[in-house]
Amino acid sequence: MKLFSIYKEKDVFEVVVYESLEDFVKSTEWQDIIDDYFTIIDDQGKIYKWDDSKKEEYGTVHNYTLKIDIIDYELSKACLSNYVKNNFATEFKFKFLKIN
Repeated sequence: MKLFSIYKEKDVFEVVVYESLEDFVKSTEWQDIIDDYFTIIDDQGKIYKWDDSKKEEYGTVHNYTLKIDIIDYELSKACLSNYVKNNFATEFKFKFLKIN
């Protein structure tokens, strides 16, 4: 599983790649959760959101868990293709214009 943490600055996405949910959780700080600046999506298109109700526990950080919010195959595909284009770099940027 690949997990992409995306920070969006206008139409440029700054991406950090994690090998697993566990790796992502280990590197997450309290401020990341509170500020909620990042979109977290996996290679299957599942977008995760922070949740403090603990109904679904995918990863727990500072008493918050990740739960699946929505599915976005287009964004996941863009992350994967740019990951490959950037020679499997763990950090990269790309422009993403969603087609509706």
